[in-house]
Amino acid sequence: MIVSASRRTDIPCYYSDWFINRLKEGYVLTRNPMNHSQVSRISLSPDVVDCIVFLTKDAKNIIPHLKNIDNMGYKYYFQFTLTPYNCTIEKNMRDKNQIVNTFIELSNLIGKERVLWRYDPIILNNRLSVDYHLEQFLQLCERLHSYTESVTISFVDYYKKLKTDIIRDITEEEITELSMFIGQTAKNYELEVKPVVRERI
Repeated sequence: MIVSASRRTDIPCYYSDWFINRLKEGYVLTRNPMNHSQVSRISLSPDVVDCIVFLTKDAKNIIPHLKNIDNMGYKYYFQFTLTPYNCTIEKNMRDKNQIVNTFIELSNLIGKERVLWRYDPIILNNRLSVDYHLEQFLQLCERLHSYTESVTISFVDYYKKLKTDIIRDITEEEITELSMFIGQTAKNYELEVKPVVRERI
């Protein structure tokens, strides 16, 4: 069994103490989001857990627990989302330079093959232009390429009826320009590019 921790919230960032307690207890209770009266008990025994996938935007709070996770016999890796957005889009986040340093610290601790960089979703608006992403992606590649082996990208797709200044629709031409630049830049830094399905907001 592969445990995704997690797609509902950022467990490594906000609930790492809780997660370690669940590993020690050997199980977790999870509520069905479509049927709140349905609660399932899922074993977290190392005998049934093949791997834990940590999805996070900031691994600082779970780093002190990694030795305990290792000692309990779990295998794991991180999908670490690192994008150039400020607090208008990513609220309650630490300074991005500090988070970059945490990315590097994590890679040095567990190995770059176990820290997968995610540059997603790619958002465009009046401030976040194509040129902005070209510049920021290049800068992040320069800082992260020695500490990971891949970068995963996606482009936001949103419903037309949604009215917001935070995101706008992305044209096929913009997707092509960004994809070609990202692909060539990643190749220059010996990073594998992995696309994912567009996200809907």
